[in-house]
Amino acid sequence: MMGEKLLNTILEEIKLAKYYTISVDSTPDLCHIDQLSFTVRYVFSDEPAERFLKFVPITAHNSAYLAETVLEFLKNHGLDIKNCRGQSYDNASNMSGQYTGLQARIKDKSSTHRWETLTTALGPTKKVVKRLSDTRWSARADAVTALFNGYSEIQQALNKIAEDQKEQRATSHEAESLSNKMDKLETAFLSGVGASVSYDGKPS
Repeated sequence: MMGEKLLNTILEEIKLAKYYTISVDSTPDLCHIDQLSFTVRYVFSDEPAERFLKFVPITAHNSAYLAETVLEFLKNHGLDIKNCRGQSYDNASNMSGQYTGLQARIKDKSSTHRWETLTTALGPTKKVVKRLSDTRWSARADAVTALFNGYSEIQQALNKIAEDQKEQRATSHEAESLSNKMDKLETAFLSGVGASVSYDGKPS
């Protein structure tokens, strides 16, 4: 079919370009069947390109289902999610919600390689840094202890991310900024002090 040939041609261009962004919108067709429209933007032969790929029927609108649909679509067409450098959606809350929406879920999937960089640097013997908690002192102690014990490895991982040409510029700059903060004596000193304090707030 002509449509399939055109789709395959576009997919080949995207794969040659390597990096791309996606634009996904949910809209009913003339028969009132819900569907997602996929548009991809990329640079090919030094020229920006924007191509519509396909309509995909959907049966639900929750973010988990939509994320699964988008990821499956990309996988089935040979597009690596790690090469996705941007995403845009309609204004519905289930599509663009910051924490539970589709955008957040796709972003989480496309950043897995940064997590792998960190865990590889730390190795099997050291704990991964934890997210700080506003309510549990023990969680804060765990976070600081993990930072102190894996200080050099964490900084190595940050430097690797900062130098990775595949990363988005904002991500590279953030990694570089964090690494520079770890170069400061104050940061190293405070992490050591924090790691020496027990959960009840007294020196261990």
